[in-house]
Amino acid sequence: MLDLERDEEETFSSSGCYNKDWALLTNKPEKVNPLVCYICKQIANNAVELHCDEHENAEQVYLFGEECLQRYLKENDGKCPIEQHDHCEFVKSKSSRQQVSDLLVICPRQYDMKKKQPKEGITSGEKEEQENQCNYKGKIKEMKDHLDKQCQLISIQHIILLIKELQLQLQIEKLKTEKIDDLQRESVKKDAQIIELTNDIQQVKSEMNQNITQLKKQIEQCQSTCDACTKLNDEIKHLKSEKEINEKKQNEEISKMNNDNQILKLQLDTILTEIGQLKKETQFKNNQTHHIDEDKKENDSTHQLLQNESNSPSKFDFDLFRSSSKLINTFTGHTNWVRSIDYSTLDDCQLICSGSSDKTVRVWDVDNNKQIQSFDGHSDS
Repeated sequence: MLDLERDEEETFSSSGCYNKDWALLTNKPEKVNPLVCYICKQIANNAVELHCDEHENAEQVYLFGEECLQRYLKENDGKCPIEQHDHCEFVKSKSSRQQVSDLLVICPRQYDMKKKQPKEGITSGEKEEQENQCNYKGKIKEMKDHLDKQCQLISIQHIILLIKELQLQLQIEKLKTEKIDDLQRESVKKDAQIIELTNDIQQVKSEMNQNITQLKKQIEQCQSTCDACTKLNDEIKHLKSEKEINEKKQNEEISKMNNDNQILKLQLDTILTEIGQLKKETQFKNNQTHHIDEDKKENDSTHQLLQNESNSPSKFDFDLFRSSSKLINTFTGHTNWVRSIDYSTLDDCQLICSGSSDKTVRVWDVDNNKQIQSFDGHSDS
């Protein structure tokens, strides 16, 4: 059936090129050869001519079946079949198409049947079919109408095709049966393999369960360890926090102590300064006290001398006293000559009483170096 369809398609087609041998049965070669397709070497159907600029000066006319040329260009990226250049151009060849259409040929089915008989031989079932032949001869352009409406070989060929299809179906069924048997045998093997695999799966499952149990225990141990680590981390964080707080307090205390030390240092410096000042004042006072003691000793000596003079009936010589005694102090107040002077003690105070030509009597405190009383009113007498 497949060979018959292929032969029929090659002999006559509405688009593909026509069988050259079929045309040569009823036409001379010199009439057929100019109409051959340059690609498939059969009679060009729907003939076209190349119209490329590259072939403008060529003496030969390149003729193609339109379907053959289109297929070639598609398979070769549009390259021209002559010089393999780009942008292949072609036009319809009206004269060639007309010549092909006017070729006289026999019925293509009759041609196919005769071509098949030498290959397969004549069977008893086909002897009767030989009596039913198609003797039609006509132009190629009229052949399609003949095949569709007039050819008597249609029913006979159809029966042959049905028989061959039945034979093919029987062969297919046989192959299917053999395939089913093979599949059943394979199925038995697969079942055995499935049972074996099932046992293996059960064993693997058991091992997996054991592994899962062990993993669960390990996970529990890990979880316990993680909990312990978490607790330790919390304690570490707490201790770290306490340490930071303590360090902060210590730093604050240290800072406070430093501030206090600075204050104490300033106070100490102030105290040392005050002590130094006090030492100076004390030294100064000690020096004053020493001078006072020396002055007191001299005063006591002078007092004793005056006392002795006062107890003596003789007259006191003041100039002699001044020349023989050290100058203790100078009392300023009289405005004229001092005519008389007397020395006495009262309540442990050393006193000097002096009379002057300025008509005043003055009382002086020797210890404090100051005048304590002044009396005015004496006359010259």
